[in-house]
Amino acid sequence: MAITSRFGRPQTAKPRNDVYIGLLVVALVAMIASCVLLLVEKSSMAGPPPTKVVPAQARFTGFDTEKGK
Repeated sequence: MAITSRFGRPQTAKPRNDVYIGLLVVALVAMIASCVLLLVEKSSMAGPPPTKVVPAQARFTGFDTEKGK
């Protein structure tokens, strides 16, 4: 039976946390983790672009058109 307060409203027990509150917490943690990973990825791309690699200095002699060579 509910106890009546002095303001006339019945007082009931606070609702307990259930599995949906746990799922909300898990979703919140996943969102925070994804934002942190996004910032880490963004900061790794913020630097200067990588330097160009010098190609090998071999001279191109063309393709062999004769099968015997």
